[in-house]
Amino acid sequence: DGAKNLCDRMLSHFGVFDKEMSAKLLETYLALYLKYEGEHISAYDGMKETLVELERQGKKLFVISNKPCVNVKNALKILYGGIDFCEVLGGDSGFALKPSTDSLFALMGKYGYKKEEVAYVGDGDADAKLYRAAGVFGISCLWGYRKKSELEHVGATVFAEKPSDIVALTK
Repeated sequence: DGAKNLCDRMLSHFGVFDKEMSAKLLETYLALYLKYEGEHISAYDGMKETLVELERQGKKLFVISNKPCVNVKNALKILYGGIDFCEVLGGDSGFALKPSTDSLFALMGKYGYKKEEVAYVGDGDADAKLYRAAGVFGISCLWGYRKKSELEHVGATVFAEKPSDIVALTK
Protein backbone atom coordinates (compact mmCIF):
# COMPACT_ATOMS: atom_id res chain seq x y z
CA ASP A 1 0.00 0.00 0.00
CA GLY A 2 2.98 2.30 -0.29
CA ALA A 3 5.62 3.55 2.14
CA LYS A 4 3.35 6.12 3.83
CA ASN A 5 0.76 3.49 4.68
CA LEU A 6 3.51 1.17 5.91
CA CYS A 7 4.74 3.85 8.31
CA ASP A 8 1.19 4.65 9.46
CA ARG A 9 0.55 0.95 10.16
CA MET A 10 3.85 0.53 12.01
CA LEU A 11 3.01 3.41 14.33
CA SER A 12 -0.63 2.40 14.81
CA HIS A 13 0.55 -1.06 15.83
CA PHE A 14 2.07 0.68 18.86
CA GLY A 15 -0.98 2.88 19.42
CA VAL A 16 0.55 5.99 17.86
CA PHE A 17 -1.70 8.04 15.57
CA ASP A 18 0.36 11.16 15.03
CA LYS A 19 0.63 12.62 11.51
CA GLU A 20 3.80 14.55 12.30
CA MET A 21 5.53 11.47 13.70
CA SER A 22 4.37 9.44 10.71
CA ALA A 23 5.81 12.02 8.32
CA LYS A 24 9.12 11.94 10.22
CA LEU A 25 9.19 8.13 10.17
CA LEU A 26 8.46 8.13 6.42
CA GLU A 27 11.30 10.59 5.80
CA THR A 28 13.70 8.41 7.81
CA TYR A 29 12.48 5.23 6.14
CA LEU A 30 12.95 6.64 2.62
CA ALA A 31 16.42 7.97 3.44
CA LEU A 32 17.51 4.59 4.82
CA TYR A 33 15.92 2.80 1.87
CA LEU A 34 18.03 4.88 -0.53
CA LYS A 35 21.18 4.55 1.59
CA TYR A 36 21.05 0.75 1.68
CA GLU A 37 19.43 0.26 -1.70
CA GLY A 38 20.64 -2.80 -3.49
CA GLU A 39 22.25 -4.38 -0.43
CA HIS A 40 19.32 -6.59 0.48
CA ILE A 41 17.62 -7.33 -2.82
CA SER A 42 17.99 -10.13 -5.30
CA ALA A 43 16.21 -11.18 -8.44
CA TYR A 44 13.84 -14.12 -8.35
CA ASP A 45 15.36 -17.17 -10.06
CA GLY A 46 14.49 -17.06 -13.74
CA MET A 47 12.95 -13.58 -13.73
CA LYS A 48 15.60 -11.84 -15.82
CA GLU A 49 15.52 -14.64 -18.41
CA THR A 50 11.73 -14.35 -18.51
CA LEU A 51 11.88 -10.61 -19.09
CA VAL A 52 14.50 -11.09 -21.82
CA GLU A 53 12.25 -13.64 -23.54
CA LEU A 54 9.16 -11.43 -23.31
CA GLU A 55 11.15 -8.56 -24.76
CA ARG A 56 12.51 -10.84 -27.52
CA GLN A 57 8.91 -11.71 -28.42
CA GLY A 58 8.20 -8.01 -28.90
CA LYS A 59 6.17 -7.55 -25.74
CA LYS A 60 6.36 -4.10 -24.17
CA LEU A 61 7.21 -4.06 -20.48
CA PHE A 62 5.90 -1.58 -17.93
CA VAL A 63 6.10 -1.39 -14.16
CA ILE A 64 3.47 -0.06 -11.78
CA SER A 65 4.49 0.01 -8.13
CA ASN A 66 3.36 1.63 -4.92
CA LYS A 67 7.02 2.19 -3.98
CA PRO A 68 8.62 5.57 -4.74
CA CYS A 69 9.62 5.77 -8.40
CA VAL A 70 13.32 6.42 -7.75
CA ASN A 71 13.53 3.23 -5.66
CA VAL A 72 11.74 1.16 -8.28
CA LYS A 73 13.95 2.43 -11.10
CA ASN A 74 17.11 1.84 -9.07
CA ALA A 75 16.04 -1.71 -8.18
CA LEU A 76 15.22 -2.45 -11.83
CA LYS A 77 18.63 -1.19 -12.90
CA ILE A 78 20.39 -3.30 -10.24
CA LEU A 79 18.38 -6.46 -10.83
CA TYR A 80 17.45 -6.26 -14.51
CA GLY A 81 19.95 -3.95 -16.16
CA GLY A 82 19.65 -4.14 -19.93
CA ILE A 83 15.90 -4.78 -19.94
CA ASP A 84 13.97 -2.00 -21.65
CA PHE A 85 11.01 -1.00 -19.51
CA CYS A 86 8.88 1.39 -21.56
CA GLU A 87 7.73 3.23 -18.48
CA VAL A 88 7.96 2.88 -14.72
CA LEU A 89 5.34 4.39 -12.45
CA GLY A 90 5.85 4.56 -8.71
CA GLY A 91 3.61 5.49 -5.83
CA ASP A 92 4.71 9.10 -6.21
CA SER A 93 3.96 9.34 -9.95
CA GLY A 94 0.74 11.28 -9.44
CA PHE A 95 -1.74 8.41 -9.52
CA ALA A 96 -3.74 6.81 -6.75
CA LEU A 97 -1.96 3.77 -5.32
CA LYS A 98 -2.79 0.24 -6.41
CA PRO A 99 -5.37 -1.25 -6.43
CA SER A 100 -6.61 1.89 -8.19
CA THR A 101 -6.74 1.37 -11.95
CA ASP A 102 -5.71 4.98 -12.68
CA SER A 103 -2.04 4.24 -13.47
CA LEU A 104 -2.86 1.25 -15.68
CA PHE A 105 -5.52 3.11 -17.64
CA ALA A 106 -3.16 6.09 -18.06
CA LEU A 107 -0.49 3.83 -19.55
CA MET A 108 -3.01 2.07 -21.78
CA GLY A 109 -4.26 5.42 -23.06
CA LYS A 110 -0.79 6.84 -23.58
CA TYR A 111 0.43 3.80 -25.53
CA GLY A 112 -2.86 2.99 -27.28
CA TYR A 113 -3.50 -0.44 -25.74
CA LYS A 114 -6.93 -2.04 -25.56
CA LYS A 115 -7.91 -4.19 -22.58
CA GLU A 116 -7.57 -7.40 -24.59
CA GLU A 117 -3.96 -6.51 -25.47
CA VAL A 118 -2.82 -6.25 -21.85
CA ALA A 119 -1.45 -8.89 -19.50
CA TYR A 120 -0.99 -7.57 -15.98
CA VAL A 121 1.41 -9.57 -13.83
CA GLY A 122 1.71 -9.06 -10.10
CA ASP A 123 2.37 -10.82 -6.83
CA GLY A 124 0.06 -9.03 -4.43
CA ASP A 125 -3.58 -8.73 -3.58
CA ALA A 126 -3.52 -5.09 -4.74
CA ASP A 127 -2.35 -6.31 -8.16
CA ALA A 128 -5.13 -8.89 -8.41
CA LYS A 129 -7.72 -6.31 -7.35
CA LEU A 130 -6.33 -3.88 -9.94
CA TYR A 131 -6.41 -6.22 -12.94
CA ARG A 132 -9.85 -7.51 -11.98
CA ALA A 133 -11.24 -3.98 -11.68
CA ALA A 134 -9.58 -2.96 -14.96
CA GLY A 135 -10.98 -5.97 -16.81
CA VAL A 136 -7.60 -7.03 -18.22
CA PHE A 137 -6.00 -10.46 -18.26
CA GLY A 138 -4.13 -10.97 -15.02
CA ILE A 139 -1.50 -13.36 -13.79
CA SER A 140 -0.80 -13.70 -10.08
CA CYS A 141 2.70 -14.82 -9.13
CA LEU A 142 3.02 -17.36 -6.35
CA TRP A 143 6.61 -16.53 -5.39
CA GLY A 144 5.81 -13.09 -4.02
CA TYR A 145 4.10 -11.62 -1.02
CA ARG A 146 0.81 -13.54 -0.95
CA LYS A 147 -0.27 -17.16 -0.76
CA LYS A 148 -2.48 -18.63 -3.47
CA SER A 149 -5.48 -18.75 -1.10
CA GLU A 150 -5.11 -15.01 -0.37
CA LEU A 151 -4.95 -14.21 -4.08
CA GLU A 152 -7.93 -16.46 -4.84
CA HIS A 153 -9.84 -14.66 -2.09
CA VAL A 154 -9.58 -11.40 -4.06
CA GLY A 155 -10.54 -13.04 -7.36
CA ALA A 156 -7.28 -14.24 -8.92
CA THR A 157 -7.74 -17.29 -11.15
CA VAL A 158 -4.56 -17.51 -13.26
CA PHE A 159 -1.29 -18.27 -11.49
CA ALA A 160 2.38 -18.47 -12.34
CA GLU A 161 4.37 -20.78 -10.08
CA LYS A 162 7.68 -19.65 -11.56
CA PRO A 163 8.68 -16.72 -13.79
CA SER A 164 8.92 -18.81 -16.97
CA ASP A 165 5.20 -19.61 -16.61
CA ILE A 166 4.50 -15.99 -17.58
CA VAL A 167 5.89 -16.62 -21.07
CA ALA A 168 3.52 -19.56 -21.65
CA LEU A 169 0.54 -17.70 -20.17
CA THR A 170 1.00 -14.63 -22.39
CA LYS A 171 1.32 -16.35 -25.80
